[in-house]
Amino acid sequence: NMVQLKELNEASILHNLRIRFEADEIYTSVGTILVSVNPFKLLNIYTTEILQQYRNKGYRNLPPHVYGTADAAYGQLTRYGKSQSCIVSGESGAGKTEATKIFLQFIAEVSSQASNP
Repeated sequence: NMVQLKELNEASILHNLRIRFEADEIYTSVGTILVSVNPFKLLNIYTTEILQQYRNKGYRNLPPHVYGTADAAYGQLTRYGKSQSCIVSGESGAGKTEATKIFLQFIAEVSSQASNP
């Protein structure tokens, strides 16, 4: 979580992202904002087991992940009836389409589980 950095400036953000990228930790956060870096390779971080971890433990108890962002949005919608939106922004080739698919996969899975207990 980049909020915990002593200084939050361009150099510290880029340094943090580089370190995480090299460790295949492509997600980090700044408060409620999720930052992702396209790994340009397949990572085993989108399994059913990982999805269930975020569903069961909640995003605050696990490392930053698109599943955590989706869980937070779904929780606000179902608990408080508040409409939600997710903005996915980035340059061409940054992984916006894949991130959106993964976000929607989470929502579809947990919605399905809720309607079929």
